Amino acid sequence: MSDFMLFLHFIGLAVWLGSLVMVAVLLTLLKKQVGEGEQKIVRTVIRVFNMLSHPAAFLVLISGFGMLGMDSGHEGKGMPFWLTYMRDVGTTIIVLSMIVLSILGTKVVNKKPEPGEPAFRKDKLATFLTVELVVIGLILSVLLIASFRF
Repeated sequence: MSDFMLFLHFIGLAVWLGSLVMVAVLLTLLKKQVGEGEQKIVRTVIRVFNMLSHPAAFLVLISGFGMLGMDSGHEGKGMPFWLTYMRDVGTTIIVLSMIVLSILGTKVVNKKPEPGEPAFRKDKLATFLTVELVVIGLILSVLLIASFRF
């Protein structure tokens, strides 16, 4: 059962990190040439990103807690740093990224703009991309710590 949970953990991580990187690259390329037609593409990209990345991040969270619940090798000894870091920082990254990227994603393209306000907000897109890159960096830090078991 632990091997299956680890498999789910890696699959969720691959989809989550892959969708983050792909959307960052795609939106960076689209940011330079956003017109009326590209607004629909940006809206679709962000919607598909949310549909892929949030369930994958949740799968990483659930499978991680499942593996921690099955692990009885650290009873009485305390957890090593890498496991504590993966549990605490990883959980925080997952929860905050799902909340913050969802909120920022809806603000990039205004469905009902106010009079005089553009339907597409380039400043919000820049913020969305910056937050995405920070999340990618934090995920890679967790992968680094967990891989080398510091």
